[in-house]
Amino acid sequence: MNLFIDTEFSSLNGPELLSIGLVPEDGREFYVEIADDRIPVNAFVKRTVLPQWGLMPLQVRSSIELGRHVDKWLSGLRRTSIAVVFDYEADFDLLRKALLSAMCWGRWSKVLVPHRVGFLSREHASNEAMDTSWTASMQRDGIGRHHALADARALREGYAAVHDAQRRRVAECVAALPP
Repeated sequence: MNLFIDTEFSSLNGPELLSIGLVPEDGREFYVEIADDRIPVNAFVKRTVLPQWGLMPLQVRSSIELGRHVDKWLSGLRRTSIAVVFDYEADFDLLRKALLSAMCWGRWSKVLVPHRVGFLSREHASNEAMDTSWTASMQRDGIGRHHALADARALREGYAAVHDAQRRRVAECVAALPP
């Protein structure tokens, strides 16, 4: 199972987790944000991320509480192996830290397999699919780029677009082979 993840965090230097969005291939979704204005954030986060705060229902007070919610949601997936698909290394690191802070990482350390797909940003099919997904998220929920749930949805769509294009190319090559 592929599980697409995105996080929002305080800054690039010493990032503190602010929110997490998780979207598996089957379309289920999970989102939680930390409602704590004591976490120092940089100007980009203030300008781009925080205006989208509070638009989705689940807010918690701490990383520990966030980790417990993630643990409970992951348990509902009932999988022994989950490829955690992300485009930025800090996403998986922050997920791991949240589960560690909730004292739940032990049960997930062998189940959650990191899978970085930073290459997607160089793929035209991915970029188009992601743009379409962000537009749909804005229309549906009022959230867009740099909202962890909207970005996790977009990553799933970008990943699918690239892999669907590759499957089509392989099928075309196979069809062109002589009998």
